Amino acid sequence: MRGNHKLKFNSVNDVQDFCKIASKIDVDVDVRSFDRRHTVDGKSIVGMMSLDLSQPVNVELYSDDDRIRDQFIMNCKYWIIKNEEELN
Repeated sequence: MRGNHKLKFNSVNDVQDFCKIASKIDVDVDVRSFDRRHTVDGKSIVGMMSLDLSQPVNVELYSDDDRIRDQFIMNCKYWIIKNEEELN
């Protein structure tokens, strides 16, 4: 991904959908807790559910391929926080 992206999930279904999207690509996807204390594999539903999902998370996609990054961003567009006002 181009830098860190903040995502906010609203339900367990959102987390499941995110894990499905992340699992379809052949690159690493790290998800960090809001406080940056914990990092989990974005393809792991168990790992994702261990985070405090009432807070936004930071997502890092490790790929030099712009097409992969752009497609991933497009697939995650509903959860991406563009500005702090969206947190309220």
